[in-house]
Amino acid sequence: MDFKIGIFSIHPFLEMILKQEGIPFEDIDQDNFELINKYALIITDYDESDMIELISEKFHNEILVINPTYIAKRYFELLKTRTPRITIPLSEFYKNPSFKSALDRSFLADFYGDSGLFKDYKVIRIKNNNENIYMLSISLEESFLFDKSCRKQFFDFRKELPSEVVGKKYIYEIRNIILQTINIILYSKNIPLIHKSYIPQNSLFIFRIDTDFCTKEEAENLYKLCQKYDIKATWFLDTYNEKTIRELYAKMADQELGFHCSRHLVFDNYEENFQNIQSGLSILKKHGIKPKGYAAPFGEWNSYLQKAIEKSGFLYSSEFSYDYDNLPSYPIASNVLQIPIHPISCGRLRRSHYTDNEKIAYYKRVIDEKIDRNEPVILYHHPHHKKLNVIEEIFRYVKLKKMQNLTMNNYRIWWQKREKRKLEYVLNKDKIFLQKNPKIPLIIDYEGKRVIDNFSESVKYKDLEYKNYPFFLKNDPKRQEKWNWRNWLYKYESWKGRRKV
Repeated sequence: MDFKIGIFSIHPFLEMILKQEGIPFEDIDQDNFELINKYALIITDYDESDMIELISEKFHNEILVINPTYIAKRYFELLKTRTPRITIPLSEFYKNPSFKSALDRSFLADFYGDSGLFKDYKVIRIKNNNENIYMLSISLEESFLFDKSCRKQFFDFRKELPSEVVGKKYIYEIRNIILQTINIILYSKNIPLIHKSYIPQNSLFIFRIDTDFCTKEEAENLYKLCQKYDIKATWFLDTYNEKTIRELYAKMADQELGFHCSRHLVFDNYEENFQNIQSGLSILKKHGIKPKGYAAPFGEWNSYLQKAIEKSGFLYSSEFSYDYDNLPSYPIASNVLQIPIHPISCGRLRRSHYTDNEKIAYYKRVIDEKIDRNEPVILYHHPHHKKLNVIEEIFRYVKLKKMQNLTMNNYRIWWQKREKRKLEYVLNKDKIFLQKNPKIPLIIDYEGKRVIDNFSESVKYKDLEYKNYPFFLKNDPKRQEKWNWRNWLYKYESWKGRRKV
């Protein structure tokens, strides 16, 4: 069987997830529905039940419909079948204990549906003619609100948790829920899912540095530490002190220089954002610095800023109010890649009264979880927070784990090459035959487990050594969602800090 997923009228955000995952898919030819049975699965979010009924009549395999609850209800009412709906907890599809544990938890995704927060994630399945129709009830428009941010607390094993103002919707978990729904449907047919790796090697470490409000000495000390451990970092420069730019940043070797700000502010209009960027770029240009990347003050993002980023010619940007702890993606109708990071800095840990040893333990846990998930570890730091003893322990741990180290721009280059490289494969009994090999590591998901490798042109997927896969990052929803009076204090501090700029 020539493996492909057919897509019909899907939302741009759903297409974004398929591209992030590196899953091979193609648009269904609406003029030739007779060919749709070549697909292993069809995914649609089309809200016209008559068209879904037409697909159902022609198609003899599995259909995944992703729609808001009100459309799902309307579709169920109009669907010509007497077979009752079956609500299926995802964990019932797997015998794998770790997968069952992950999916049985009471809270999975930080997104809202028509009836409030989803506290228990299930899939609705309908038997219709020769195929199963699976209904995943998510409002994609509501779930992907990149222009909304709020303060969130982040998981740890101690009582007081660190927090940061980040994107309101946890796109990371929505992506994982959709991925695992696809995995479950394919596994019910004894089919593995093959997609592209998220990183070029077994593990990847990227270190981002925001230089706002730091002195030359503070930046210099951090640079020396990077040199000591051969860490190629990405420095996002503010242009407040031109002398530091001339005497330090412009002379740095083996480091990437990006742009942060002229004034440490993000504005609610295009003109001021554009002028703030252009003012700083003109100073950097005087010293021969031509940054390819941008990171906004406070990690803030809005559509006006995005337009200014695009007009300024940046190739990528990184704002955790847009997305965080996730894979790279493109804002809608933009060619500037967003590279999300883990948004908790040493400064945020300090505000939550972490000792230095607790800070080190926190970052080591984040690194381990990201390595287990085959995802990039992207941490960030402000030189004016000092704490070089903590950063040094992070660097030592990175070296101990033998992690590949790239700058953010180098990762951007690799990711865009990954996007262009085609993956096509054929399934024949228990063998996978690669017709188009992208020449990067590939992921095979099967039976709730995962294996990652540079596979040859053919492989027996049932004979591979699969490992249990942590589908979601650790969390403790009851504690993370609990109201914290300190949020008022942090909000005041942020307001006060902006007034001084």
